Amino acid sequence: MILFVISIAIVIASAVWVFYNRGHAIVINAQPGFLYTICFAAALSSTSIVLAGFDESWGFEQEDLDLSCYSWMWCDALANTLIYGALFTKLWRAKQVFNNKNTVSLWRLLLPGALMLLVVIAVLIAMKLHGSIRWTRLIIDDASEESVGICSGRSSYHYLVLLNCIYLIQAAKTGFMAWRTKPSLSESKWVLAFLLVQSQVILVGAPIIVLLNKINSSARSIGFALLAFSFPVSVCGLIIFPKVLAVTRMRRSVDATSRRGSNVALSEGDMGSSARVDDPLAVRNECTARNARSLADSRVQMVTIDD
Repeated sequence: MILFVISIAIVIASAVWVFYNRGHAIVINAQPGFLYTICFAAALSSTSIVLAGFDESWGFEQEDLDLSCYSWMWCDALANTLIYGALFTKLWRAKQVFNNKNTVSLWRLLLPGALMLLVVIAVLIAMKLHGSIRWTRLIIDDASEESVGICSGRSSYHYLVLLNCIYLIQAAKTGFMAWRTKPSLSESKWVLAFLLVQSQVILVGAPIIVLLNKINSSARSIGFALLAFSFPVSVCGLIIFPKVLAVTRMRRSVDATSRRGSNVALSEGDMGSSARVDDPLAVRNECTARNARSLADSRVQMVTIDD
């Protein structure tokens, strides 16, 4: 539950920041719609942390636990598909712009991600109809009556393998597009960093889940939680947080430039007693008056020379 609270707080903070700074040039160039999609998918991944940890201790009935099995699979699958699809679409659009294509069809950009999403939904529906996934508790030690609660079904593992193959295809496509895209036009280096982090987490977490699936339910739940936790945190930290830093640096630079400009205006002109350094309107009025006086003096000098 602590991991869920931390991850959902990061996701909400990221979405609020994007909304608050949606008019900034950096956020506009990054496409707010793309960032909102990232935040929504990250929220789905965070929700799967809670859904994967339900058991009888929460007071749920068998039907509720069966529903939680499907729910976390849906949340996890849609989160992966949406994030990889959004990253691929963003990079593809940047590559099209780099290739001097002035008009890029929105539907053409969204088509690959939409097709992948439809395939994933079809697999999830088929798993619901034919996989017969149920939450069951297995006795692993008759003497101590130690047991584990798992989500299992007749052919559920086949569908899970198929879903993971789809994720790998999407990740490979996204990584290839990031490698082929000019870094100055997109966050391709951050996308590659995100893929690297996720690959390392999967290499560590996946074997733990597989080996301990029917041995220790607590360890298995921890493995699921770490995988689900790393996904939203890494995508927000590596895709959105760099933009937070860029906007902050730009604003500080603008503020510093404004202060230097105000100080120069004060030192070059004779400011009146009513003009203050921290009053931008007074500084602007004084600069305008000084420019007008300079223009008038130059005209007088021109008339004198002509005479």
